[in-house]
Amino acid sequence: MDEIQQNQYNYAVQKEISEWNAELKRSQHAEQQKMEVEEHLEQTNFIAEYRLEEQQRQDLEQKQDRAEAEYREMQLAFQQASKEREMALEALEHVRGRQHSQIPRHQHIPVLKQSRK
Repeated sequence: MDEIQQNQYNYAVQKEISEWNAELKRSQHAEQQKMEVEEHLEQTNFIAEYRLEEQQRQDLEQKQDRAEAEYREMQLAFQQASKEREMALEALEHVRGRQHSQIPRHQHIPVLKQSRK
């Protein structure tokens, strides 16, 4: 091989190596960008999932708080109704006990006058 052919061969080899290196760098750059985009997407999805879970947790807490408040109100209403029932029963017993009692003859019993409308 003469010197010109050797130079042409070396040039061709160097050109092929340079093209291969350039293609390798382009593919590595594209792969790096793809990985960065996927990583960003994963972070975004993680944040979205966290926010959704947090919102669901808060909603559940609010529902539980409302249910507990309603339960306390119902308990209070039940206690009040029980007291009123007990008082009504006591009043009924009192009235029944006095129902057949004798009124002394000379005792005045006031009569309520009904108003006319």
